[in-house]
Amino acid sequence: MASVNEVYFSLNITDLTFLGGNYTVTDFMVTPGEDSDLKVGQIKEFDDTGLFSFGVDRSSSASVATWFSERIASNQNTFNHEPDELNFAIMGNLILVIGNVNLPNGEDSFIFTNIALAQGSSFLSNNWWFGSKTAVWGETNLVTIVGSGLNSGKNATITFLRGGGYPVNEIVVTSVVFNPK
Repeated sequence: MASVNEVYFSLNITDLTFLGGNYTVTDFMVTPGEDSDLKVGQIKEFDDTGLFSFGVDRSSSASVATWFSERIASNQNTFNHEPDELNFAIMGNLILVIGNVNLPNGEDSFIFTNIALAQGSSFLSNNWWFGSKTAVWGETNLVTIVGSGLNSGKNATITFLRGGGYPVNEIVVTSVVFNPK
């Protein structure tokens, strides 16, 4: 049975509420020989805690890091460099449901395509990598990505933080700007 690897999204903005979402796997790479329950098309649902998990054994390899780097450039991930080794890497589509009084019906679902999640190891923990083919690195541990509103017709420019004193498996939304399509 594969190891459980938890990652979660959180929101650090006072006038917004994180309501949940999902992540749909579109492609992945696991260190050869390791057990995994990953499947293309698999949907990982999460509630307002933002927590979801992947069943993958953890053994790092350069081949997984190369796979990740071929899809996500250094300036498209929160660390702004290429990994040397990773346990596994996943590409997919992320939907975040965000509540705000300025949105129709008080909430909207924003989709972000080509989102990369990967797990490496650093000292005594398994740290997570986050990026996207459309992400723009801004400063230490931050990337900005535009998501499409599925209900409101608005786009949202969202800044994601991975690192910066937060737990190694937490990806924090630090800024949301709603824009018309």
